[in-house]
Amino acid sequence: MTAAAGFQAIAYACLRQFRLNEAILGRTGAADALHQLRVALRRLRSALSIFKPILADARFDAVRVELRWITAALGDARNIDVLLDRISDESLALPLREARERAYAEARHALEAPRLRALM
Repeated sequence: MTAAAGFQAIAYACLRQFRLNEAILGRTGAADALHQLRVALRRLRSALSIFKPILADARFDAVRVELRWITAALGDARNIDVLLDRISDESLALPLREARERAYAEARHALEAPRLRALM
């Protein structure tokens, strides 16, 4: 397999993981789907770094910027999910659940944005 074919296979797997979990998140709102979205993005960003010598062209930096944007757009929701898993006191969890709803709304907004569609 050539390096280019290797990158293509890795990138395809990352995008497939992203799209499948995007659909699951849209249907269920499941925290694990959001987590897997971020895992897919992290894997894709790592692949870009590893394969940079064969990928670098005029679009490379723009793609990296957009991947950082969508990763960050999903970050607050994921961080709140992690916190909620660690809190047993309901009085502390209630404000976090409200913040989670807002963070998930922002994440859904980013996932529906034309900016993401252009990136994909």
